[in-house]
Amino acid sequence: MQLYLGEQEEPHPAIVYERVNDRWEIGALPSSESQFQQVDKLRKRCDYIADQLADRILSAVKSKKKDANIKKNQVKNHIWIFVKCLIENPTFDSQTKENLTLKVSSFGSSCNPSDAFFKEREL
Repeated sequence: MQLYLGEQEEPHPAIVYERVNDRWEIGALPSSESQFQQVDKLRKRCDYIADQLADRILSAVKSKKKDANIKKNQVKNHIWIFVKCLIENPTFDSQTKENLTLKVSSFGSSCNPSDAFFKEREL
């Protein structure tokens, strides 16, 4: 399945999407920018998801190739993620509400993508 954006002729990879629970929805696809991409202003919750994805991908790569010398940031640099979540009592560092200061452990819920999410595109 290919996802087409706008009137572009080039097909784009399909987004892997999951509604994890009633507070978390996530999506991911490969990034061609060679840098971490996010569609969410709150970096902390994006990092929370990106770290899970990168850990899972690293584990899969290292199980297939034991001598792979890949770091988590290298994996994250090739992921574009989308996050929608509800956080209880969020705290920010300013009135603009761009930088979430709340610790992950205080989000009020957790996001644990299913095995099917990772297997759909072999993330």
